[in-house]
Amino acid sequence: MPSKLVEALMRFNRKERFWLLSDALGSPFLNLDPDFLRRVSDELGIEIPKEPWWAFDYHLDWLHAVLSSAPTFDLSQHQSPRPNNPRYIKGTQEDIDLLIAFDQTVILVEAKLDTSWSNKQMSRKAERFRNLPVDHVQMHLLLTSPAKTARLGCSDWPAWARKDSVPTTPNHIALTNGHAIQSALMVSRCDSNGKKSRVGEYWSIFEA
Repeated sequence: MPSKLVEALMRFNRKERFWLLSDALGSPFLNLDPDFLRRVSDELGIEIPKEPWWAFDYHLDWLHAVLSSAPTFDLSQHQSPRPNNPRYIKGTQEDIDLLIAFDQTVILVEAKLDTSWSNKQMSRKAERFRNLPVDHVQMHLLLTSPAKTARLGCSDWPAWARKDSVPTTPNHIALTNGHAIQSALMVSRCDSNGKKSRVGEYWSIFEA
């Protein structure tokens, strides 16, 4: 039986990609790969069950609403209007790439393939993370990409979003699938000489 926390998280899971893949692959909750879970577990230093609940593109607004219903996570008792000042609920599509949950634990996984995280982007998300009511849950943030980014600062991230053993470093695992990553292409705007340009008078295909 899922925990009350997981049941509450499930109620908000209405992203088309998740349900389309579930329908196309023939199961609403396919298990995550055991090797992936092992690598996540090793990096975070926690034990993860074989079949945790998970979702793609989980909105931070949804997560805030669920965590605000602690400690009971009974959403029926939390449907009356409440002040939104400061504006914790943004009404935007800002989300987490992959959310993994079990018992009283929530793991947020952010992924990058052919680009890197910017400090501006992550500082904006860090503000959302700091405002999450996490007193009754065990929270973790994990980054995954083909290679670590050396220029990403995390001093303004909440403690739960950083590496326990090295607080100035994010948790990170390699995003593996070498063939697909090495052969990836991208399309970009460019000038007439093929140099990438935001003006976009031309476009071309580039190695990602």
